[in-house]
Amino acid sequence: MRNYECIIFRKTTIDQLLTKHLHPGLLTDPSKVNYSTAIQSKWRVETNMHVGCMGLAPKEVDYADSVPPMPYGGNLDNKRIGIGATMYYPVAVSGGLLSMGDAHLAQGDGELDGTAIETSITGKFQITLIAKDEIADNPPFLKDLDYPLLENSNEWVAHGFSYQNYLTELGYHNGTNTGLGIYGKSSVDRAVGNAMRNGKALLMNKGYSEDEAITLMSVAADFGITQVVDGNWGAHVAIQKKALKEMIYAAPNQCGFAGARLQASWIMMLLMPLLALFHATVAKC
Repeated sequence: MRNYECIIFRKTTIDQLLTKHLHPGLLTDPSKVNYSTAIQSKWRVETNMHVGCMGLAPKEVDYADSVPPMPYGGNLDNKRIGIGATMYYPVAVSGGLLSMGDAHLAQGDGELDGTAIETSITGKFQITLIAKDEIADNPPFLKDLDYPLLENSNEWVAHGFSYQNYLTELGYHNGTNTGLGIYGKSSVDRAVGNAMRNGKALLMNKGYSEDEAITLMSVAADFGITQVVDGNWGAHVAIQKKALKEMIYAAPNQCGFAGARLQASWIMMLLMPLLALFHATVAKC
């Protein structure tokens, strides 16, 4: 009953708070939805298959809302988490408890109305666990990772949210959260600030001073709004590898289009109990 009451409360208040649009995770009355297919003939959207929601279980609560993202990943809705991407996540609980879903054929940064071109993706996944005592043998940027980190062929992408860990910052972990909780307190300013903080931490773990890291992000990094629809709004900072004089490798070919079945090879490594690594490459299409 408690969960049901929470959903009803969110529906009757957020619709008024956010210009009366319906948002992900809210109950919707189908009889009040106007369906139209006229948009199909007005433009073309290039496919970019990716996984919108992927991450590990939090330690702060026994169960959590799957909509707002957190340090352990979750509903990042970053269109870059697809073929050829590597994801690093902090691991908080025994076994990691990996989950994923919300696959997309295409999506823009921001996912403005809460919906991408939703689809399903068929893939093969391999999970490798790296124990805590083995982390010292890994690159230093894995040290003390407390946010989802993306690597692709030519850049590093650090994610930040309105609240780095809303479960503890807003009292979800001890039941003291009030009102709309994360859904009424998100801020793009805070998300960009946390993306900057995490990008700075990444660069400092790579050996740069704080001043050097900030200067580098100012002249050779791109900040963007990942999503403004998942409760805990997200921003990201993309740092070019060539600016760091790091090796750039060729991105795998991407294939697939609407209605197609994607066959891919997926490799995931969980760095227990601190980190997780996700790497995806195409096997065949």
